[in-house]
Amino acid sequence: MHQQWHVVRSGHRKGVCEDQREDGGNAYVCRRGGKSDHHPSHQHHPCACSNQALCGRLAAHCLCCVRSQLFEHPRGTGGVFVMEHLDMSSCGSMQAQLGTDLGRLHQHNIGLLRACSAAESRITGKSPSERGGGGDGGNGSGAEGHDDVAVSGVEQFGFECTTCCGFLPQDNTWCASWPEFYARSRLQTQMDMLAENHGDREALQLWSEAQLKIDSFFRDVEVKPSLIHGDLWGGNVGQTATSPVVFDPASCYGHHEFDLGIGVMFGSFSPAFHNAYHKVVPKSPNFDKRTDLYQLFHHLNHWNHFGSGYRGSSISLLRSVAKGL
Repeated sequence: MHQQWHVVRSGHRKGVCEDQREDGGNAYVCRRGGKSDHHPSHQHHPCACSNQALCGRLAAHCLCCVRSQLFEHPRGTGGVFVMEHLDMSSCGSMQAQLGTDLGRLHQHNIGLLRACSAAESRITGKSPSERGGGGDGGNGSGAEGHDDVAVSGVEQFGFECTTCCGFLPQDNTWCASWPEFYARSRLQTQMDMLAENHGDREALQLWSEAQLKIDSFFRDVEVKPSLIHGDLWGGNVGQTATSPVVFDPASCYGHHEFDLGIGVMFGSFSPAFHNAYHKVVPKSPNFDKRTDLYQLFHHLNHWNHFGSGYRGSSISLLRSVAKGL
């Protein structure tokens, strides 16, 4: 198919070549990295995998995502990241619809798990607690293959491939515990990078205290895996003439509340978004107190991306988390 494309517009942005191409009436945007471009999404598959895996599961959840595919450059000079071109603008009038759609996405896997548990209870005559729970300890799905996952739901936290938040890869190794996954595979990874690149003693000392309090934020809360976007702020959403659109995900199966953290950080979403979302997903106990916990990852991630301008906010959030509930 790509052999029939023709270039409509070409240029450069932030050191990356970009072409807008057409093929059979469909439009695409191509980002091409060169030999010196070490962005993981150009040389490997994480960002493309994240986009493909997320978009492949959105149709049933009424949340539109920009489709994409990563190809090797035919001359071996990096990668070609091909994205669907949509005529979209910033998300304004459709924020309430975005909130509803995001809530449906977050509830979808939880609904599958509940339905599967109810069906198993009817068959065995035992409650979930009597059965002793589940989880295969491997791919997190409790089933073999994607078709079965679509029926039974995903039981663990993580993802089937490495994904990126910005240009930093994320460890998505499956884990049965969300607090453990979030502390190990999100916060600890960021703190390790800070230790290596900055050696900030105050931050490291506060983290040694904060990590002991993470479990306290989940008292009286049962966290089930939801497919989350992972980097949901105003710069990664838009709208077409018919629906809101999301893009640039940093996907995993995690706590649905995590998706709201970076939006609070940047003030990206209106009261209409939050009200619509919580009509679908009601707030759990101590919801507001977990906001700092989930903002912490994004401030640390920005510190690692952009430097010490985010140190002060990261230190403040580490102090807050270190107090626990």
